[in-house]
Amino acid sequence: MSTEQHSSVSQSSLPTESSSETLNKATVPEIPIQINSGLLKNYNGVKVTGSCGSYFRVYLVPHILIYALTKYSVIQLESLFNDNARIDVEHKGELQNKCSEGYHFKLVVYITHNVLNLKWKTYKPNEESKSEDSDVRKYRIPKLERPFTSIQVYTANSKAGVIETKNYNIRTDIPDTCDAIATDCFLNGNVNIEKCFQCTLLVQKKDKSHECFKYVSSEMKKKMNEIKVKAQDDFNPNEYKLIESIDNILSKIYKKANKPFEISKDLINLEDLDYQFKNELLEYCKLLKKVDTSGTLEEYELGNAEDIYNNLTRLLKSHSDENIVTLQGKLRNTAICIKNVDEWILNKRGLTLPSESPSESSSKSDSYLNTFNDKDKNEDKDDMSKNSKEEFKNDDKENSDDQNNNDSNKKDDENNINNGDTNYVYDFDDDDYDNNSYEKDMYESPIKENKNGVIDLEKYGNQIKLKSPYFKNSKYCNYEYCNRWRDKTSCISQIEVEEQGNCGLCWIFASKLHFETIRCMRGYGHFRSSALYVANCSKRKPIDRCEEGSNPLEFLRILDEKKFLPLESNYPYSYTSAGNSCPKLPNSWTNLWGDTKLLFNKKVHRYIGNKGFISHETSYFKNNMDLFIDMVKREVQNKGSVIIYIKTQDVIGYDFNGKGVHSMCGDRTPDHAANIIGYGNYINKKGEKRSYWLIRNSWSYYWGDEGNFRVDMLGPKNCLYNFIHTVVFFKLDLGTIHVPKKKSWKKNVYFLRHNPDFMYSLYYNNYEPETSQDFESENDYDNAFVHGQSNESDETNKEGKNVHNSVEKKIQILHILKHIKDSQIKRGLVKYDNINETKDEHTCSRVNSQDAEKYEECKKFCLTKWNECKDHYSPGYCLTDLYKGEDCNFCYV
Repeated sequence: MSTEQHSSVSQSSLPTESSSETLNKATVPEIPIQINSGLLKNYNGVKVTGSCGSYFRVYLVPHILIYALTKYSVIQLESLFNDNARIDVEHKGELQNKCSEGYHFKLVVYITHNVLNLKWKTYKPNEESKSEDSDVRKYRIPKLERPFTSIQVYTANSKAGVIETKNYNIRTDIPDTCDAIATDCFLNGNVNIEKCFQCTLLVQKKDKSHECFKYVSSEMKKKMNEIKVKAQDDFNPNEYKLIESIDNILSKIYKKANKPFEISKDLINLEDLDYQFKNELLEYCKLLKKVDTSGTLEEYELGNAEDIYNNLTRLLKSHSDENIVTLQGKLRNTAICIKNVDEWILNKRGLTLPSESPSESSSKSDSYLNTFNDKDKNEDKDDMSKNSKEEFKNDDKENSDDQNNNDSNKKDDENNINNGDTNYVYDFDDDDYDNNSYEKDMYESPIKENKNGVIDLEKYGNQIKLKSPYFKNSKYCNYEYCNRWRDKTSCISQIEVEEQGNCGLCWIFASKLHFETIRCMRGYGHFRSSALYVANCSKRKPIDRCEEGSNPLEFLRILDEKKFLPLESNYPYSYTSAGNSCPKLPNSWTNLWGDTKLLFNKKVHRYIGNKGFISHETSYFKNNMDLFIDMVKREVQNKGSVIIYIKTQDVIGYDFNGKGVHSMCGDRTPDHAANIIGYGNYINKKGEKRSYWLIRNSWSYYWGDEGNFRVDMLGPKNCLYNFIHTVVFFKLDLGTIHVPKKKSWKKNVYFLRHNPDFMYSLYYNNYEPETSQDFESENDYDNAFVHGQSNESDETNKEGKNVHNSVEKKIQILHILKHIKDSQIKRGLVKYDNINETKDEHTCSRVNSQDAEKYEECKKFCLTKWNECKDHYSPGYCLTDLYKGEDCNFCYV
C-alpha cells in the first residue's frame, strides 16, 4: 500500500454517477509524448508511430498484449487467454525492417476474421514511401467467450515524468450505465477495474438484480452480505484499544505542522513528554503484549516510558519518509517495548555453515547427506527417467503456480483414474532447465504456421505448457520481475510471514518456506508445515537448539530420517517449546513429507553438493555475477524461492526500513538464513538502472516491509563479499499427485487488470540512464555501512545502530488517461509523488472528491483508516462505510 502526497483529477465531457465536472478546476496538461497513435478507420485496430528507441505497449482488451522495444526492433506478443504464452515476432524469421538511430517506425495492429495482423515498418524521416515493404505477421485467435472491447496504447516520457494511457473503444456490449462506471474507474487510474466496478455498485446500493451485476464475479455475488459488514467487526476489544493508542501516539510524537493536513517529520524531545503521554506509552505496550501472539514480550523485561520513547523515536527516524499507513504497522513491532532493545535480535540469528566435504565434516548431519551410494544413484536415475518419459494426459494441464488445492503428497490416490476431469502432476529434475535447455526449448524451437503463414496462438500456448509445466512467463513472475505474493489467487500468496521468536531457528524457517514454495509450484497446494517438529526432532541437546545455529542440511537430515513432517496445526510453534522431545505421531496427523526423495546433483560446478541440497557461494561468481543472477532467477521461477545466507550482525536491527532498496556489502561469515522470493528493477539516486532481490525474513510481519526487504543485486563496488553470501536450493522428488482440473478464470475476464509492475516497467524501459550500470563507488550513499572490506575493523558499531538509507530514486509521475469513444475524448489525471505507488493494487492517491477543497481531507481519512480496511474484500467500500459523509469517493483506491 503506497500513499504519497499528490492530487488526482478526473475530467469528463459526460459526467457519470460517480464523476463530476466540478471535481477539480485543474486541467490535464498536454505534455509531448514521443509516440503517436490513432484508431484505424476501416478495421478494429490502431496505428502507432514514433522515433526508434521508444518502448510502448498495445493492449487488445482483454486478451492480447503487445510489447515493442523499438531500440532493438523487438516485438513480443502475449496471449492472456492461454497462460500468458509469449511469442517473439522473429520466431518466424528475422525482421527486415530494423530500427537505427535517426529512424522512425510504424506498427499497425488490427483484427480480421479472428486473425491478428501485425505490420512493422522502419524508415528515415520524410522517406516512408521510399522504404522497403513492411514485415507482416499473422496469428490466429481462438473463439473466446469475451469479445475485444477496446484497444489501449501505453507510452511514457521519462524525461517529462509522464505515463500516458489511451483507451480506444471499439465495441460496447454492456449497458451505458455499466460502461460509464467502468470508464470512470479507468479515468481515475484504477488498475483493477473489476474491483472498482464492484465497489461502485455497493456504494450506490444497487440491488443484485441490477443489470450491471452481470459483469461482476460470482464470488462477489455470493459474498454480498458479508462484504457489507465492516472488516473490523471481527476485532477483539484489545485490538480496538491498540489501534486507538497507536493513533494517539503518532499524533503526539511529532511536532505540530504549520499547514492543515500536513504531517510534520520533527519529533518531540524527551523533555517534552508530559505525564499523560508517558502513561499512553506504557498503556500502549501493555496492549501490545496482550495482542502479540509471538510471546516476545513474555521473555523480555518491558521498558519504562523513557526506554519506549527512545526505541520508538529510533524506529521513526529510520522511517522518516514513510506515511501514516506504514507507521501504524511499524508500531506493532514488539521490540519497541523492550527495555534493552538490542537484545531483541541476539537469538534471532542461528546459522552455522556446513562442511564442504565428508572428510571435513564436524557434524553427523553433514556426513549423513554426503553419503550417497550406488543404490541411491540407480534409484534416482530410474525415477528421473520415468518422470521425463511420462506424458501429460491432456493439453489443459494447469500450471502449478496457480494451483491451490487441498491434497498432501500422501499417496492415497493411486486408484484414481484419469477420466478427463483430473490431471497428474509429476516432479521433474533440475536438468530439465539446466544448461539453458529450458531457454532452448521455449524460445529457439521453430513455430509451425499454416500454408497462409498464420500461427495458431492456442496451439502455441499448449506446446509451451507441455514443454515446461513449471516455467511460465506469468505477469507475476517473469525474467524481469517476480513477486508471486502479489497474486492473491495463487498458492504461494497464502504462505504467511513467520515469527521465529527469541530462538535461533532461522535455518528451519528458511528451509520450510523453500519446501512450501516448491510444493506450491508442483501443484500440491499450501499447507503450513510444523517448524517445532523439526526443532524437537533434532539430535542436538535441547538447551542448544535455540542458542546454537545450524543449516538446511540438518533440516533435510531430520525429515529424511523421520519420513514425516506434520502440519503447523498438528504441532504448533512456540519458541519456548523448542527444547521438548520429538513427539509421537498420532494417526490423525497429516504427513506433508510423504514419499519425498532427496535427489543428488549430477552436475560438476564450484558448489557444495549434497544429497537433496545444492549451494553456491557468490565469491565464486565475483567475476561473473550475471551468471549467478540468472541462475537464482531461474530457481525462483522454478521453485518459488531459494534459501540464502546473509550477515545481519551490526547491519540489520529491529528498526530496519524494508520499504526502499538497500545497497549493502556482505561478510565472509554469514550468521542468518532467509529467502529470496522475488526480484525486480529500480532506478537509483545516481540515475542508474539497477536490479534488486526481494528477501523474506522470519522476524514477523511487522518487521521490515511486511516481513520483507529489498537489496541491490550487486551492492557497492568496494565490497569484498556480496550481501548474499550463499544461495541454497533443494533437489527433491515429491512424487506424483492427483489434482482436480480447474476452469481457467482468465477466459471469463471482462475488465482491465494488470500486474503490479506494469506501469513501473513501462517507465523503466523508456528511461535513459544517466550513467551505465556498474558497481557503485564507495562514497555513493550516505551511511552505507560496509562489511567485508580489506580494512575492516574487529570493532563494529553497537547492535543495529547503523542507519541504512534507501538508494532508490524517488520519481514523481503524472499518469494521463484518455478515453476515446465516438470521436469524443474524456481525460483523467493522477499524480504520484513516487512511481512505486503504481506497483500497489491500492493507493490513497486515487481518492476523489466532488469538492476540490475536500480532497486533502479525503486522502488523510483514507491514510488514517487504511489498516482497518486493507483486508476487506472491497477496501474502497469499507472506507466509504467508515466515512459516512458524501464528499469522498474511495472506490478508485
